[in-house]
Amino acid sequence: TYIFMFAFIIALCIIYMMKIIGKFKNERLSLLNTNYILIYILIAFIWYTITAQSINFNVLVNYVYHIANSILDMYFFSENVPITQLLVHKFYLSGEIIKFLYLLITIFILIGIFDILLRRKSILRPDSEYFIISMILFSFLGISFVGRFSEYMMGPFRLYQLTSTFLAPFCIIGGVSSIENITKVLKVKIHTKWYLRFFSVFMTIFLLFNSGVAPVLMNEYPNALPIYYPEIIHSNPYDKEKFYRKYPTIYDVASAQWIGKYRKSTIKIYSDDPYKGVLFMYITVNSSEYVGLYKLSQVKYVYVHLRYFNVLERLILKYRGAFTRTYTFIQISNKFNKYNKIYTNSGSNIFYKTSFF
Repeated sequence: TYIFMFAFIIALCIIYMMKIIGKFKNERLSLLNTNYILIYILIAFIWYTITAQSINFNVLVNYVYHIANSILDMYFFSENVPITQLLVHKFYLSGEIIKFLYLLITIFILIGIFDILLRRKSILRPDSEYFIISMILFSFLGISFVGRFSEYMMGPFRLYQLTSTFLAPFCIIGGVSSIENITKVLKVKIHTKWYLRFFSVFMTIFLLFNSGVAPVLMNEYPNALPIYYPEIIHSNPYDKEKFYRKYPTIYDVASAQWIGKYRKSTIKIYSDDPYKGVLFMYITVNSSEYVGLYKLSQVKYVYVHLRYFNVLERLILKYRGAFTRTYTFIQISNKFNKYNKIYTNSGSNIFYKTSFF
């Protein structure tokens, strides 16, 4: 929400500056105006207030604090460098193909942008509101790839999905333009209507891989976990943990709702979920309040949240490695029996740790 909010505000400022220097030709603004942006900010604040389950004044303070920390986490406070991670990390075969297809799409977007800037007659004008907003979002995306980021908060992979809403037309323009230039270089004469048809074939291939259909046919299920659920529940702990992390059980949801309602906001929560997904849906707090379970011996007076996977497998996940993204597991210690169990639903447990051990 706030990514688009900042994009709209920056775009409005740029348009006003272009008007002052006489570079903006459109007299009327169909989308970007002060009233629209103020309404957008108001709706965003109301949405945040509802999801935070609070109507107190501190929601406003937390809202600003949450935005600032999310942006800082996105670009600065993390050990991962996405562009290096993508180049170094080796995926399964279908994953490598998807990575290559995404790279082509990004290239098509760039070509589409330059095509609009260089051509005198184009579908989109460089001084249009849509083009300016898209360029700002594309800049956010580019910065997130070369900077450090927090994987859960707003990394480039999530940002890519959000910005695609605006950048999709540039991909089509760039793809069609690329096919047109290739036919000219090869001196192949075909009707212009075939340019879009050839590009549609490429997008169909992308859809098959990105939707998980192709990986399933290749007996690879990283992007189609629900389809392979019967095999996963009898698989190794790594696949089980990944499945239960991506698709939280009703036990995890119920425990997250409970601790979100009854916890003391000053007490930290320890969980082994590296993305804090199910907890973050029901608890609006700074991400630094979530700490790995393997550090429990160093602290006291904290909440300990055990997911369904932890209870089922008696294992704790430990994440390490910026580029290799390796996971190791630690056996749950019997010391947990000495903690104060304050909640259980037979699938997920919550403890309150009051001493060092």
